[in-house]
Formats: sequence, structure tokens, C-alpha cells
Amino acid sequence: MAKRLQRDDASSEVHHFLKLFRMRIDVAIIGRSTHEFLVKHQPDLWGKFPTLSKSHDQYDRGVLFPQVFPKGHPVLGAILQQMHVDPAWNGIVVP
Repeated sequence: MAKRLQRDDASSEVHHFLKLFRMRIDVAIIGRSTHEFLVKHQPDLWGKFPTLSKSHDQYDRGVLFPQVFPKGHPVLGAILQQMHVDPAWNGIVVP
């Protein structure tokens, strides 16, 4: 039988963390800054909750446009494939 995830909302990231700390939930998504704040003010928490190396807000995005623009697909595709080497684009991308 497959296990299912169940969402459990909280009013703040700190409440998510407290639920995790009290073992009322198995996983919590909190911001890196919140995690650092909590550990800074409670140093005994350091290392007790492993974090992922890739932040949950780092993800791939898809580019969508209506099918009524079929000629746009190859043009846009070529642009997207070259973005990583475009100096103008790399100059504005947030690291």
C-alpha cells in the first residue's frame, strides 16, 4: 500500500518548526532565514534537523504560450537554449 502525504497548515514557519520539534509532523518547509534565526537563538538545535542542500524555492519553470502562436515555439526555444551563455541575461539574473 502506498503511503500518502497529508498537509498540515500552521500559522507561521515557527509553528511549523515547533510541530516538527514536538514530533507532531515528519517534515516542515521553512525559510532558510527562519531556520538560521531559530538555531541562532537556540544553539542546541543545531544539527538536529537536517536540511536539503537545494532550497524548496529553487525549481525549474516552464514557458507557456497559446497554440495560436506556433511560429513562436522554435524562436523562443532557441532563445531559451542560449540564455545560460547570454551576457545580458547573466547580468540581470539573481544568483
